[in-house]
Amino acid sequence: MSGLYERALAQQRLDARRQRFRERQQVLLAILVVSTVVFFALFVR
Repeated sequence: MSGLYERALAQQRLDARRQRFRERQQVLLAILVVSTVVFFALFVR
């Protein structure tokens, strides 16, 4: 019984880490898009 509980806890921790990684990836992607737009706005004009 405790083995199942520990496995559930480990899975929950893994899911939380994956969720955090996905959020960080989205933030990095947003920063990349914004910097690209700013770069083009500065150099096209």
